[in-house]
Amino acid sequence: MSRQVVEEKFQIEIDGLGSVNYSRSDIVNFAAPIIGYPFRRQFLLVGNDGEMPFYRLVCIEEPDLIFILLDMQSSGVDYDPQIPDSCYEVLEADANNKNSLNLFGVVRMHSNIEQATVNMRAPILLNLEKRFAMQFVLDDETLGLRTKIFA
Repeated sequence: MSRQVVEEKFQIEIDGLGSVNYSRSDIVNFAAPIIGYPFRRQFLLVGNDGEMPFYRLVCIEEPDLIFILLDMQSSGVDYDPQIPDSCYEVLEADANNKNSLNLFGVVRMHSNIEQATVNMRAPILLNLEKRFAMQFVLDDETLGLRTKIFA
């Protein structure tokens, strides 16, 4: 006789997407909170095929708290910041493999999409395999806080 472990499913309502099902293994846990949100640490990374390379980072504890993220590696944006080894360590990622972390920029939307900007100075670093994340402020002052996405 074999036993099957069935993971418990949950549901969350996301503005603009409707009802989304998820399990505990889908949750992204922030090792350090997103700047300005010290008590919010559990999020879902939700993508929609028609919106790639944009994602929604939805707070489990407060579903109305949604960040729009830009996948910096697949967006075509010239972006190769120096991520300290300490970030790799905190997120249990391989510092010798840059691809062990995904980099996302937090997007500031505008009524005219051509005016949307991305924060390149404080990316969200995500270890997709372990589901750990953090926001990190880079020392590189040449990286903009509000860099136009559509130049």
